[in-house]
This record gives sequence, structure tokens and C-alpha cells, in this order.
Amino acid sequence: MQHKLRAIVLRSTPYSDSSVIVRMFTDELGMQSYLINGVRKKKASITPAMLQALTLVEIEAYHKENSGLQRLKELHVYPVLEQLQLSPRHHVAATVVAECFSRAIREESAHEELFRWMQRQIVGLDASDAPGVEALALLTRLTQWLGFQPHNEAYSKEAWLNLSEGVFENSRDHTSTYANPQTARQLGHFLATDAFEPANLPGKRYLDDLLRLYQLHSAGFSLPRSLDLFRDMVLTDL
Repeated sequence: MQHKLRAIVLRSTPYSDSSVIVRMFTDELGMQSYLINGVRKKKASITPAMLQALTLVEIEAYHKENSGLQRLKELHVYPVLEQLQLSPRHHVAATVVAECFSRAIREESAHEELFRWMQRQIVGLDASDAPGVEALALLTRLTQWLGFQPHNEAYSKEAWLNLSEGVFENSRDHTSTYANPQTARQLGHFLATDAFEPANLPGKRYLDDLLRLYQLHSAGFSLPRSLDLFRDMVLTDL
């Protein structure tokens, strides 16, 4: 059956000399993998530049039931997001977001509300002058969709963030995993305002604690391969 879909490119993997397998999150069919032939040929209609992480596309594809790999007929980039295409720092930020998203969400079913939300977040990342901070904001917001965003009812500037339980606590025990106190303050402010405090922006320490939260609450979640590049290239001043 042929489908017209909107999709978010998450990962492109070489399959042969000129073909790739592309992992995408679609509006109507959830996570899907597509075989695209001839990508590396000189006159290819679909090029590697169109398959970068978090590229927003419209596609026509053939789908067979009970097939893990589908075939793609047409692909058009829409809208074009210039910063994610041209800025190295934006590109690396997009790559780490795409890896985390792909590792945390696996269902092959429609989730149009999440798709529309993710579209808006990607456009915001492209427009941001601080792609590192915006990527951390996006990944923090995503925890709500995944069901493990920490509750901040008990938050205060002295509260501990229990990563194992996903809650703020007034004291800490000796069996749970806790975030750095600075992370707790940064996250507490973000949950209250949907923005990081300008005088206390998150950086590498916050990233480490956030990914630990993902590991503790998202089954099978593994660290993104682009993590070191993101830390060294995008979070250099944080």
C-alpha cells in the first residue's frame, strides 16, 4: 500500500555502494525504516544532504505489513531549516537529539500529537542562537511525553533530585541515584518556567544527569554515539 506521510529523519545508515537505510518518525505510522536506492549517484533525486538528522520531510512510500524495511518512492524537504543544514553546531545538536529520540521511542503506530510537538521543537532548535541549551531544553521537555519528567511539587533550592524515582526530595537516602545539586536547581527552574535561568544555564553536568534519567526510566536506552562531539563542540562554554 502506498502512503503519503510527513516524517522526521533520525538516522541514515549506508546499505550498499549507493543505497542507505533511513530511520524516520512519521506522523501516521510512527517509527519506520526505509530503503532508499541510488542516494550516492551523481544525478540522485534524493541526496545525503536531504537525510541529515532532524530534517523535516514529506514522503511517498510503499508499505508491506510485517516488513521491517519499507521502500521509499519520493522525498521532499519541507520546510527547509537552514541552520540545521549549514551550522556545524546546530547539526551536532540535532544529531544528539535525533539519537536520543530514536533510542527512547520505538513504537510503529500513529502518534500525531507527538509528531506535531516534535516538529515545533525542531523549528525552535533551528532558530536558536544557543543550540546546545535548546537541545537540552528539548530533551528535558521530551521526558514528559515519555512519562518520567520529575515532579517538582517538593522542589526548593535546597531539594535533592532523585533520578531513580524521578522526584525532588528534601533529603537523600543511600540507595537511590541523585543528580548534582546544580542540576536540581536548573531543572527545578525549568519545570516552573519552561526556560533555563539565564544566569545558570545547563551544560555538561546537566547533560550527564539528564541522560542518566533516561537510562533509569527508558528500557534499553543507550548513550548517543555523538555524545562526546556534542560535549566538546556544542557545550564548550557551558
